[in-house]
Amino acid sequence: DAALIADFCRTQQPNAWTPPPLEQQELQTLVRHLESLKDMRQQEVNRRQAGIPSETILKTLDAHIAFLDQQITDLLRLIHDHIERHPHLRQQRDLLTSIPGIGDLTAFKLLAEIVDVQSFDSARQLAAFAGLTPRERRSGSSVRGRTRLSKRGTPRLRSALYFPAIVAQQHNPILHVFAQRLLDAGKSKLQVIAAVMRKLLHLVFGILKSGQPFDP
Repeated sequence: DAALIADFCRTQQPNAWTPPPLEQQELQTLVRHLESLKDMRQQEVNRRQAGIPSETILKTLDAHIAFLDQQITDLLRLIHDHIERHPHLRQQRDLLTSIPGIGDLTAFKLLAEIVDVQSFDSARQLAAFAGLTPRERRSGSSVRGRTRLSKRGTPRLRSALYFPAIVAQQHNPILHVFAQRLLDAGKSKLQVIAAVMRKLLHLVFGILKSGQPFDP
């Protein structure tokens, strides 16, 4: 593997990696910590709903859930303030939220995980980074399995697009027609959601690259 990577670097001469700006690193850290807090809260809620017979433990869980709720509220305020302090992040947030199906929280996640859209030459590259490009399962001429998502990219980006894709199917004029066409063609609901996620990411790429808000 090391020899292959060395040969690739020698023959292809890829651009040197440069770290993202500090404000971008801070945004990513804040957003990822927010996701961690939400995961912790859900775990505690699940324990609360598991039918624990001890009142002492239930009170402890309630106190911890209340603490996490406050932490999440405070962190969301910090993220909003951070975005407002940096004009280019604020502009990108406004561009993203112009797309029906994408709210502030999804915009935060997308900005945190995409980092710099200019580092991608095409929407397909961004989709591959998110693991949303199709992957064929084929061996020789006889084995041909169902085409699936590659899932080789960052799972955080895929996760950020799942529920917005469901909303976009109903409220985004472009994606509503796109999803209905796939359903009419016999695609399953999960296949349609995956396709809408990919299409939504293509819209994200176009909006951020052009600097123009969504226009159906």
